[in-house]
Amino acid sequence: MPKGQIPWNKGKIGVYSAEIIQKFRDRHADVRGSKNPNYGKHLSEATKEKIRERARNRVHPCWVRKVELKCLTCGRIFKRWPSQLKEKGYGKFCSHSCVAIWRVKHQKTKNTKIELKVEHYLKKLGLNYQSQKIIKEGRTVADFYIPEQRLVIYADGVYWHSRKETQKRDATQDLLLGINGYKVIRLPEEDIKKGSFRRKLKRAFEGRRPILRVDKGKKEEENGE
Repeated sequence: MPKGQIPWNKGKIGVYSAEIIQKFRDRHADVRGSKNPNYGKHLSEATKEKIRERARNRVHPCWVRKVELKCLTCGRIFKRWPSQLKEKGYGKFCSHSCVAIWRVKHQKTKNTKIELKVEHYLKKLGLNYQSQKIIKEGRTVADFYIPEQRLVIYADGVYWHSRKETQKRDATQDLLLGINGYKVIRLPEEDIKKGSFRRKLKRAFEGRRPILRVDKGKKEEENGE
Protein backbone atom coordinates (compact mmCIF):
# COMPACT_ATOMS: atom_id res chain seq x y z
CA MET A 1 0.00 0.00 0.00
CA PRO A 2 1.40 3.46 -0.88
CA LYS A 3 2.67 5.55 1.98
CA GLY A 4 0.00 7.82 3.44
CA GLN A 5 -2.99 5.91 1.99
CA ILE A 6 -5.71 5.09 4.53
CA PRO A 7 -6.93 1.44 4.50
CA TRP A 8 -10.54 1.02 3.46
CA ASN A 9 -11.39 -1.05 6.57
CA LYS A 10 -9.64 1.17 9.13
CA GLY A 11 -11.78 1.50 12.27
CA LYS A 12 -14.27 -1.16 11.11
CA ILE A 13 -14.98 -4.42 12.93
CA GLY A 14 -15.21 -7.35 10.54
CA VAL A 15 -15.48 -7.27 6.76
CA TYR A 16 -19.10 -6.10 6.56
CA SER A 17 -20.68 -3.18 8.37
CA ALA A 18 -23.57 -3.63 10.82
CA GLU A 19 -26.00 -2.21 8.27
CA ILE A 20 -25.09 -4.79 5.60
CA ILE A 21 -25.27 -7.62 8.11
CA GLN A 22 -28.78 -6.54 9.10
CA LYS A 23 -29.82 -6.53 5.45
CA PHE A 24 -28.64 -10.14 5.12
CA ARG A 25 -30.64 -11.13 8.17
CA ASP A 26 -33.81 -9.43 6.94
CA ARG A 27 -33.49 -11.03 3.52
CA HIS A 28 -33.40 -14.58 4.93
CA ALA A 29 -35.74 -14.01 7.86
CA ASP A 30 -38.67 -15.77 6.18
CA VAL A 31 -36.80 -19.12 5.85
CA ARG A 32 -35.01 -19.26 9.19
CA GLY A 33 -35.99 -21.47 12.11
CA SER A 34 -39.59 -22.61 12.28
CA LYS A 35 -40.46 -20.63 9.13
CA ASN A 36 -38.42 -23.08 7.06
CA PRO A 37 -40.77 -25.62 5.38
CA ASN A 38 -38.33 -28.47 6.20
CA TYR A 39 -37.96 -27.45 9.85
CA GLY A 40 -38.49 -30.42 12.23
CA LYS A 41 -38.76 -32.98 9.43
CA HIS A 42 -36.54 -36.08 9.28
CA LEU A 43 -35.23 -37.85 6.22
CA SER A 44 -36.53 -41.32 5.44
CA GLU A 45 -34.19 -44.32 5.32
CA ALA A 46 -34.62 -44.55 1.52
CA THR A 47 -33.53 -40.91 1.11
CA LYS A 48 -30.57 -41.45 3.44
CA GLU A 49 -29.48 -44.48 1.40
CA LYS A 50 -29.66 -42.45 -1.83
CA ILE A 51 -27.42 -39.80 -0.28
CA ARG A 52 -24.93 -42.48 0.86
CA GLU A 53 -24.87 -44.10 -2.60
CA ARG A 54 -24.28 -40.75 -4.25
CA ALA A 55 -21.38 -40.07 -1.87
CA ARG A 56 -19.81 -43.47 -2.69
CA ASN A 57 -19.84 -42.80 -6.44
CA ARG A 58 -18.59 -39.26 -6.09
CA VAL A 59 -15.13 -38.66 -7.61
CA HIS A 60 -12.86 -36.20 -5.84
CA PRO A 61 -9.34 -35.25 -7.02
CA CYS A 62 -7.91 -36.24 -3.65
CA TRP A 63 -9.50 -39.71 -3.74
CA VAL A 64 -8.55 -40.95 -7.22
CA ARG A 65 -5.41 -42.98 -7.95
CA LYS A 66 -2.81 -42.45 -10.63
CA VAL A 67 -3.49 -43.91 -14.07
CA GLU A 68 -0.99 -46.27 -15.68
CA LEU A 69 0.05 -45.25 -19.21
CA LYS A 70 2.54 -46.43 -21.84
CA CYS A 71 5.07 -44.04 -23.35
CA LEU A 72 4.80 -43.76 -27.14
CA THR A 73 8.56 -43.33 -27.55
CA CYS A 74 10.26 -45.82 -25.22
CA GLY A 75 7.30 -48.04 -24.27
CA ARG A 76 7.92 -47.60 -20.54
CA ILE A 77 4.94 -47.80 -18.17
CA PHE A 78 4.47 -44.60 -16.13
CA LYS A 79 1.77 -43.08 -13.95
CA ARG A 80 -0.01 -39.73 -14.05
CA TRP A 81 -2.82 -38.09 -12.11
CA PRO A 82 -6.13 -37.86 -14.01
CA SER A 83 -5.98 -34.08 -13.74
CA GLN A 84 -2.62 -34.10 -15.60
CA LEU A 85 -4.09 -35.96 -18.58
CA LYS A 86 -5.94 -32.81 -19.60
CA GLU A 87 -2.64 -31.02 -20.20
CA LYS A 88 -0.96 -31.37 -23.60
CA GLY A 89 1.41 -34.33 -23.86
CA TYR A 90 1.16 -35.47 -20.23
CA GLY A 91 -0.66 -38.68 -21.11
CA LYS A 92 1.59 -39.74 -24.00
CA PHE A 93 5.21 -39.49 -22.89
CA CYS A 94 7.09 -40.31 -19.70
CA SER A 95 9.72 -37.54 -19.94
CA HIS A 96 10.72 -34.44 -21.86
CA SER A 97 13.46 -36.36 -23.68
CA CYS A 98 10.87 -38.80 -25.06
CA VAL A 99 8.82 -35.84 -26.27
CA ALA A 100 11.87 -34.40 -28.06
CA ILE A 101 12.73 -37.75 -29.68
CA TRP A 102 9.15 -38.19 -30.89
CA ARG A 103 9.15 -34.72 -32.45
CA VAL A 104 12.47 -35.30 -34.20
CA LYS A 105 11.20 -38.53 -35.76
CA HIS A 106 7.71 -37.43 -36.80
CA GLN A 107 8.31 -33.80 -37.78
CA LYS A 108 10.98 -34.77 -40.29
CA THR A 109 9.42 -35.08 -43.76
CA LYS A 110 12.42 -36.30 -45.77
CA ASN A 111 16.09 -37.19 -45.41
CA THR A 112 18.88 -34.72 -46.06
CA LYS A 113 21.18 -34.95 -49.07
CA ILE A 114 24.01 -36.55 -47.11
CA GLU A 115 21.59 -39.07 -45.58
CA LEU A 116 20.38 -39.99 -49.05
CA LYS A 117 23.96 -40.68 -50.16
CA VAL A 118 24.57 -42.97 -47.19
CA GLU A 119 21.25 -44.73 -47.74
CA HIS A 120 22.07 -45.29 -51.42
CA TYR A 121 25.35 -46.96 -50.45
CA LEU A 122 23.64 -49.18 -47.85
CA LYS A 123 21.15 -50.32 -50.50
CA LYS A 124 24.02 -51.02 -52.89
CA LEU A 125 25.61 -53.32 -50.30
CA GLY A 126 22.29 -55.12 -49.82
CA LEU A 127 22.21 -54.58 -46.04
CA ASN A 128 19.13 -54.86 -43.88
CA TYR A 129 18.86 -51.43 -42.23
CA GLN A 130 16.23 -49.26 -40.56
CA SER A 131 15.94 -45.54 -41.22
CA GLN A 132 15.12 -43.02 -38.45
CA LYS A 133 15.15 -45.70 -35.77
CA ILE A 134 14.26 -44.73 -32.19
CA ILE A 135 16.75 -46.22 -29.73
CA LYS A 136 15.41 -45.68 -26.23
CA GLU A 137 18.63 -46.76 -24.47
CA GLY A 138 20.53 -43.92 -26.11
CA ARG A 139 17.66 -41.43 -26.04
CA THR A 140 18.21 -40.78 -29.70
CA VAL A 141 16.87 -41.24 -33.22
CA ALA A 142 19.50 -42.98 -35.35
CA ASP A 143 19.74 -41.98 -39.00
CA PHE A 144 20.37 -45.64 -39.86
CA TYR A 145 20.41 -48.78 -37.73
CA ILE A 146 21.65 -52.25 -38.72
CA PRO A 147 20.11 -54.79 -36.29
CA GLU A 148 22.43 -57.73 -37.12
CA GLN A 149 25.51 -55.83 -35.96
CA ARG A 150 23.75 -53.45 -33.54
CA LEU A 151 25.38 -50.70 -35.55
CA VAL A 152 24.14 -47.10 -35.31
CA ILE A 153 25.06 -44.73 -38.14
CA TYR A 154 24.75 -40.93 -38.07
CA ALA A 155 25.21 -38.52 -40.96
CA ASP A 156 26.32 -35.34 -39.20
CA GLY A 157 25.93 -32.06 -41.03
CA VAL A 158 28.45 -29.29 -40.47
CA TYR A 159 25.94 -26.60 -39.53
CA TRP A 160 24.33 -28.31 -36.53
CA HIS A 161 27.03 -30.68 -35.36
CA SER A 162 29.76 -28.05 -35.16
CA ARG A 163 28.03 -26.36 -32.22
CA LYS A 164 29.25 -27.04 -28.71
CA GLU A 165 25.78 -27.88 -27.38
CA THR A 166 25.21 -30.41 -30.17
CA GLN A 167 28.66 -31.96 -29.72
CA LYS A 168 27.98 -32.39 -26.01
CA ARG A 169 24.66 -34.07 -26.77
CA ASP A 170 26.28 -36.34 -29.36
CA ALA A 171 28.94 -37.41 -26.87
CA THR A 172 26.26 -38.28 -24.31
CA GLN A 173 24.34 -40.32 -26.88
CA ASP A 174 27.49 -42.18 -27.94
CA LEU A 175 28.27 -43.00 -24.31
CA LEU A 176 24.78 -44.33 -23.61
CA LEU A 177 24.78 -46.40 -26.78
CA GLY A 178 28.21 -47.85 -26.02
CA ILE A 179 27.18 -48.82 -22.48
CA ASN A 180 24.16 -50.68 -23.87
CA GLY A 181 26.19 -52.66 -26.41
CA TYR A 182 25.71 -50.58 -29.58
CA LYS A 183 28.41 -49.64 -32.07
CA VAL A 184 28.33 -46.03 -33.23
CA ILE A 185 29.70 -44.54 -36.45
CA ARG A 186 29.41 -40.83 -37.13
CA LEU A 187 30.00 -39.76 -40.71
CA PRO A 188 30.92 -36.07 -41.11
CA GLU A 189 29.41 -34.16 -44.00
CA GLU A 190 32.86 -33.54 -45.46
CA ASP A 191 33.62 -37.29 -45.72
CA ILE A 192 30.21 -38.03 -47.23
CA LYS A 193 30.64 -35.42 -49.96
CA LYS A 194 34.13 -36.68 -50.80
CA GLY A 195 33.01 -40.32 -50.78
CA SER A 196 35.55 -41.49 -48.20
CA PHE A 197 32.75 -42.61 -45.89
CA ARG A 198 32.35 -45.80 -47.96
CA ARG A 199 35.71 -47.07 -46.80
CA LYS A 200 34.82 -46.43 -43.17
CA LEU A 201 31.50 -48.28 -43.44
CA LYS A 202 33.03 -51.17 -45.33
CA ARG A 203 35.63 -51.69 -42.61
CA ALA A 204 32.89 -51.65 -39.94
CA PHE A 205 30.86 -54.27 -41.81
CA GLU A 206 33.92 -56.50 -42.15
CA GLY A 207 34.38 -56.47 -38.37
CA ARG A 208 37.55 -54.35 -38.36
CA ARG A 209 38.06 -51.18 -36.41
CA PRO A 210 36.70 -48.06 -38.17
CA ILE A 211 38.95 -45.33 -39.51
CA LEU A 212 39.60 -42.60 -36.99
CA ARG A 213 39.14 -39.09 -38.35
CA VAL A 214 41.65 -36.60 -36.93
CA ASP A 215 40.70 -32.92 -36.74
CA LYS A 216 42.78 -29.85 -37.63
CA GLY A 217 43.42 -30.90 -41.22
CA LYS A 218 45.44 -34.01 -40.39
CA LYS A 219 45.20 -37.08 -42.53
CA GLU A 220 43.09 -40.10 -41.60
CA GLU A 221 44.85 -42.85 -39.72
CA GLU A 222 44.05 -46.49 -40.21
CA ASN A 223 44.20 -48.73 -37.17
CA GLY A 224 43.68 -52.42 -36.63
CA GLU A 225 45.54 -53.77 -39.64
